[in-house]
Amino acid sequence: MNKVSDDGESDDGLVTCEGHGEQPPSFVCVHLAESQPDAQSIGFNWNCEGGDLLANCDACEKHADAEGFLSDAFFEENFAVICRSSFIEMAAANDVTLEAITNAEPTATHDPSL
Repeated sequence: MNKVSDDGESDDGLVTCEGHGEQPPSFVCVHLAESQPDAQSIGFNWNCEGGDLLANCDACEKHADAEGFLSDAFFEENFAVICRSSFIEMAAANDVTLEAITNAEPTATHDPSL
C-alpha cells in the first residue's frame, strides 16, 4: 500500500499519496493498512457512509454497534488515512469491483479517471 504524507489533508480535502499523488482520502483499519495483498484474508468490510470510503477487517467489525457503526474513539485509535486509489487496489485484492465502489460513492466526490 502506498503511504499518505504526514501532513494529511490539503485545503481542498485531498491527501498526497507517495504512489498516486493527490487523491480523495479513504479510511481503513490499521490491520488492513498493514496487511499484504498476498497474505491470508483478514476480511474486508467496506462502505461509503457520508461520502467517505471506509473499510475494516473482521476483527474490527466485531466492535461495531447493532447498527453497524464504530464509535468515534475506536475509529480515531484504529484507522489510517489512505488515498482513494490505494483503497480501490485493496478492495480489488478482496474481490470488490471498481463498479461497486463508484456506485456507492456520491457522484460529486470522485473523478472516475482516478
